[in-house]
Amino acid sequence: MAAEMRKTTCSAIVCAYNEEVLLGGVLESLASNPDVDEVIVVDDGSRDQTARIMHSLSEINPRIIPIFLTTNHGKGWALAEGILRSRGELLLLVDADLTNWNEDFARQVMEPVLAGKTELSIGYPLRENDKIDRFDLFGLIQLLSGQRAFWRKDILPLVEMIRTSRFGVETLMYLSFRQQGKRISCFSLLGLAHITKLEKETFPGVILSYGKETVEILKSALKHRDLSRQVAKLEWNERKSQAQQAVVRGLVEALNSISSEAQGLRTTLQKSLG
Repeated sequence: MAAEMRKTTCSAIVCAYNEEVLLGGVLESLASNPDVDEVIVVDDGSRDQTARIMHSLSEINPRIIPIFLTTNHGKGWALAEGILRSRGELLLLVDADLTNWNEDFARQVMEPVLAGKTELSIGYPLRENDKIDRFDLFGLIQLLSGQRAFWRKDILPLVEMIRTSRFGVETLMYLSFRQQGKRISCFSLLGLAHITKLEKETFPGVILSYGKETVEILKSALKHRDLSRQVAKLEWNERKSQAQQAVVRGLVEALNSISSEAQGLRTTLQKSLG
C-alpha cells in the first residue's frame, strides 16, 4: 500500500485589538478547520473583553494559542509575535472582524500557495453587489486585505521589519515579495463580510483611524524607499513590456489580414486569366 502524502502543517494567525464582538466566531471557525493545525491569536493591548474571550476559548480548545500584549504596539508588532510563535510551514492570516469566515474561504486563500501557483495569496472580502472592484482602479484596497497565505520560510527574514511597520505591514510584505520576484495573486472572496470602520466607530473616529493608517502605509513605503523604487521600476518595465507586446500582436494580426487579402486577390486574378 502506497504511503500517504504528508500533510502541510498550517498555522493561522489572528491579530486583534478591541474585537470582542466578532473574534470568537473567527477563532472557533479556524480551530474547527481540519486544514489548520494551530490558531495563534494576538491581543494587541485591547481595552474591551478581547483578552477574556481569547483566554476562555483557549481553555476549551488547546489548538487556540493566545498571546497577550499589555500595550498597543500596532498590527506589525502583533503579527511579528504571531509569526515567531508559529510552527506551521504555511501561514494563514485572518482578520478578527469577519462575520462569516469559514473553511471554504480559508481553502480559497490557501490553495494557490499549496498548489505552487503563487508565493503570496491575497483574498479580499467582497459582499454581494459590492462596488469595490469597480472603484478600486489600481487594486490598492485588494492588495491591503488581511486575508493572505504564504510560506513561513519566506516571511521569517522580514519579521523585524514587520515588527515596526504598524499598519504598513501589508505594504511592506507586498514590496518585499515583489522585489524578490515572488508571485503574488489577488482575488475576491465573494460573500465574505468584513465589518467596515463606519460600522464599528463614529464618523469622526473613522476619519481619524483611516488617517492614521494612511500615514503608517506612507511611512512604510518611505522607510523602505529603495525597495519602493525598485518595485516601481519593475512594475513600470513590466507594464511597458506588456504594452509593447500588445502593439506587436496588433501588427502581426494586421499583417496576417493583409496577407490573407493579398492571397485572395492573387487567386481572383489567376482565375480571370483562365
